[in-house]
Amino acid sequence: MELVGDVAAAVELARSLRAADTGGWRASGVRQVLDQLGAGARAHPVGEFERRFVHAGEEFVGITVPVATAEPTHAAQAACFRQVAEALTEEFGAAPILGSYGGVSPFYGGQLSPWGSHFLRWRGRPNSLELRAGAAGPELLLHPTEPVEDWFWRQGQGVEFELAGFFAFAQRDRANEGLGLPGGWRAGDWDTFHRALRGFLAALPTETAALGVALSPGIYLSGANGAVMVDLEVGDDLEIIAYALDKPATVDFAGLGWPPPSAGGDRPTPASLPVVGRTGGIAPGEVDAAGLASLLVDTARAIGVAAPDQLCLRDWSQRAGDYRVNFYGLTLSER
Repeated sequence: MELVGDVAAAVELARSLRAADTGGWRASGVRQVLDQLGAGARAHPVGEFERRFVHAGEEFVGITVPVATAEPTHAAQAACFRQVAEALTEEFGAAPILGSYGGVSPFYGGQLSPWGSHFLRWRGRPNSLELRAGAAGPELLLHPTEPVEDWFWRQGQGVEFELAGFFAFAQRDRANEGLGLPGGWRAGDWDTFHRALRGFLAALPTETAALGVALSPGIYLSGANGAVMVDLEVGDDLEIIAYALDKPATVDFAGLGWPPPSAGGDRPTPASLPVVGRTGGIAPGEVDAAGLASLLVDTARAIGVAAPDQLCLRDWSQRAGDYRVNFYGLTLSER
């Protein structure tokens, strides 16, 4: 991994961005900030799409500065991001907001990194600072808080694929006072759910490894042929584990493509729940998203789940330490 300068330089740049006076995001103020930041910094002007979300005369909706580069692999990009993230966390405290945009980008040309679309956000007023995944390595992004949050809020109209990825916020952090959260959306058929799963899983372990967060959403499957809990355990890698619940499942898990329970990694499992299949740990960059999505959909249908709107997450799936997590890309929530 190669940092621009070093980690200390990245932290100093973040300090400068956070303290920058953009003059209300008008051209003269933004130009002055760009001159101070030097080469590599770029501004994101208000275009036709962004115009509907700015209400105070802003002419720009962000300033981005690359802070590090890494080899073009998922593992290297995740490690690079995490090193910078840990330094910024030491400087500013834990980010009040973190997550992944999935395949949906707020402004900034819609350019998403091939290594995922994860971000840490230090929310403030009038501006917020993000560390986000970039094409060659992590980037710092300063943006006006209200337009981005207005965009996010207005995505929650229930339209398919209007939101993706996941969004986690620290519930007890005062920086999140007044934060509005959009509702999610539900897949209406199995093909749509399969597509959503593919997008959600593709870079998931890269994103969580980069953010240094562990997530554990569990999907509850119940039908005429049994009841199964499928846990997605993700941190530095991804493992999917299927448990038989209160009704014995009359399903051929091996025939569906589940590796045997002995294929698992080091993650402990509850002794009271029999494991009927587990993928073993899947490293960043090695996720067969289409294959895993098919495995989950085929299992749900074999259990007798009629449609994806009958699925839900198990209790406590949406907790990760101090964060509450909305899994927009999974299209599911706790009941």
